[in-house]
Formats: sequence, C-alpha cells, structure tokens
Amino acid sequence: MVLEACYSGSFLQELAAENRVVIISSDSDQLAVLAGASNQSFSHGFWPRLAKTGQLLDPFIDDSLAIANNTVDNYNGFQQSLLDADSNGVYNCQDRSQLSGFCLGQCKQFADDAPVISSVGPEITLNGELEVALGVQVSERLNPLERVWVSVQRPDYAFPEDVAISDLPVLELSCNADQFCQVNYPNFDRSGDSRFHFHAEDSQGQRARSKTLLIEQTQDSGESTRVNAVYLPGSGLLTIDDVQVQDQHYSANLQLLDAPGLVFKLLDAQEMSQQSHDFPALYDIFFIRINPSRCCGWE
Repeated sequence: MVLEACYSGSFLQELAAENRVVIISSDSDQLAVLAGASNQSFSHGFWPRLAKTGQLLDPFIDDSLAIANNTVDNYNGFQQSLLDADSNGVYNCQDRSQLSGFCLGQCKQFADDAPVISSVGPEITLNGELEVALGVQVSERLNPLERVWVSVQRPDYAFPEDVAISDLPVLELSCNADQFCQVNYPNFDRSGDSRFHFHAEDSQGQRARSKTLLIEQTQDSGESTRVNAVYLPGSGLLTIDDVQVQDQHYSANLQLLDAPGLVFKLLDAQEMSQQSHDFPALYDIFFIRINPSRCCGWE
C-alpha cells in the first residue's frame, strides 16, 4: 500500500497489518510536495523505479533521499517518507531489513537507461548579486533528452495551509550537444536560501533522479519593492505572494499570454489566513510595471 498525501504519516499505525507493506510519502505533521508543473513528488520517482527493478526497498530509499530536499514548512523542515513492513506501525531499520530482497513480478529487472544528472551548479554564496546562470550536466544515455527543468523554492515562499505544495515556479533549461543545460535566474532579491530542484526526462519518458542545489543570498535587494512578486522570463510565470480582494488575501500565479502588451491570465489562487506582506497588491488598483532594463523590477 502506497499513500501520498499531506500528513499521511498519521495513518501509518492504522494501516499496519500482517503481510502488508505500507509506504507513506510524508510524516504525520508534514505537507506533501505534489508540484504538478515540475512533476516533483514521491510518486513521480517511486513508480518508474519500481517498474524497472521490481524491488520495493531501493525505489523507496532513492525517493526518500530525493524528497528529503523538499522544504515543507517555515522552519526548514524537510519531507520525510515512512515505511512499515513488520506490522508494528513504527518506521525503523527493522522495516528496511525485512523488505530487503523482496521484489515483485518474479524479480525481473529491466536495463536502467534513464538519464542521469551528474552535477548541478554553481555552488556559490551571493553577496547582493541578483542574477545567476544555473547549470546542470546530464550524462549521455541511450535515448536523447526531451526536457530538462528546474523548480524554484525562494526563501520567501509562502507555504500553504493544509494543502499540498503544488505551486513551485518552473524554469525550462536549454541544452547543448554535450547535454550541458543552462538557464538564467534573475530573482535573487531576498536574503536566505533558494532551493533549485533539477529534473531531466528523455524521449521515452524516463526520468532522472532529481538533484537539488542550494544558493544562499546574504543581502536583500536595495531596490524599493512595493509588490512582493516574482517574474520568471523563461516561462512567463508571475507569482504574487499577497493579493488583497476586499478583506481577503490570496497568493496567486499568473501566466503571460501571447498578446500585445503585458497581459496575464490567472492560473490559480490560494486563500491565505492573514496578510503576508506590508504592501499587498490591491485587486481593484493592481498595476505591475516590468522594468525593461532588468526584466523583473517591480513597482
């Protein structure tokens, strides 16, 4: 049994039973990352590896390590998957030992020719610089690359309440003949740690194991910021942390449309319990001006 949901660890003891393996994507007090646009979740890695290897333990360990880089709260808590294989409802080393060697489908394994992310970078600390060229090297495999992308979790990311984390912005990378892929990220305007989760997929739909890059910004941007918003030029995605509609506040994602001028379409909005910014964008008088000199200045 595999359960992927926010707070799914709270069901571990209830689901534990003889001759049953229970795999849980997040602990009892944690949100789950189900970022659709970036295909970033426990299941996106677990099921393809299970189909390849026929084993339960190795895909569980691989994906546990991958999602352990997902920050799921404001206190730098990381998503933790759980396992029960001995029916006591408690995850420990005994569960791993009991599951070791257990496999499905007569233990048939298929060749693993999925792409491999060998390195990501740059591994740097910023002192006020706003833009960095992010890079990833993908090892050459049997099938050509179809897509390489990175999801972004800024230090001022507004975590949702009691719903899965599904709104992480995504940047598409461009690759050369040596499968080195790059994209410029121009929004290091907040102090703290920015997390970049890199993904790759080949023409057959096979996914690489994701890698995470952490870049620390030591200084806030000196520019005046009236609206707490982030624009990603590569994808045309605009994320606004706080939009006020009458007395209610929302975080909103908008998509730049292929139309004259700066026209955005609302993708989704999540209701917030309270105001999160000193200068929320007001729905009825909401204007954003993109500064052409920087592509992403805000007023």
